[in-house]
Amino acid sequence: MTDAILVGFDVDYYIGKRLKRRRKQLDLTQKALAIKIGVQHQQIQKYECAGHRMTVRRLLELSRALEVKIGYFLEGLVSDEEYPAKVVDDIMHQRETRMLVEAYSKMNPRSKRFLLEFMQEITSKEVASNDEHPPEIHLLRKAG
Repeated sequence: MTDAILVGFDVDYYIGKRLKRRRKQLDLTQKALAIKIGVQHQQIQKYECAGHRMTVRRLLELSRALEVKIGYFLEGLVSDEEYPAKVVDDIMHQRETRMLVEAYSKMNPRSKRFLLEFMQEITSKEVASNDEHPPEIHLLRKAG
């Protein structure tokens, strides 16, 4: 397996996602993090969505503010010819995942099936539209 060269945007996007994840793990707002490193909160927003690239110095400041080693921002980034920017995501450690699993475990089988079909519909429309904005979904409950 040969490493491919990562496109700059892919790396910036990945680092931005790691930044956002860690900020949320610490229950920090963008404004609170911005204050810690001496920038405006809009700058944090731009870093998180890969709108602006970070210097190594800024990455070091963020790692200190977020109490992680600087390597945290690159952990899980894998590159090869077949998957140019494959991200090994730690989805089971995300708060939203735990909340979803907890709620799902309390549902009856019929509701679980409905939810699964609904989520598959959302996913297929998001993939088809290739858009960041959620697709419009119409929920129709069958009378029964």
